[in-house]
Amino acid sequence: MDYSLLCEVYEKLESTPKRLGKTAILADFFASVPTLVKGWKYPESETGISYALSFLNASVGVALLQSFDFANSGFLIFTVLINFLLAFSIYKINPLPKMREEFSRMRKEL
Repeated sequence: MDYSLLCEVYEKLESTPKRLGKTAILADFFASVPTLVKGWKYPESETGISYALSFLNASVGVALLQSFDFANSGFLIFTVLINFLLAFSIYKINPLPKMREEFSRMRKEL
């Protein structure tokens, strides 16, 4: 494979800040796909409380945004969506019983 050609394509993708943000969002999405699949198939192997709290954290960030252009809000909105999907893939229907169990287990460990 010609790596110089690959480098040229990557430089063209990263030539503007908007493209840089889109590339970062795509990379994070592709990185989270295995966790989504694992959380859906084997929810007992994941701790969903961290994704639920990250969802709340990013939601507060979106609520405090001053301008909703892509440069300021794109990655934050993506974070809200991906953390919602991750938490939903683990909890699926009723999250409260499992969240209570995880929280009490975490308190006992401390």
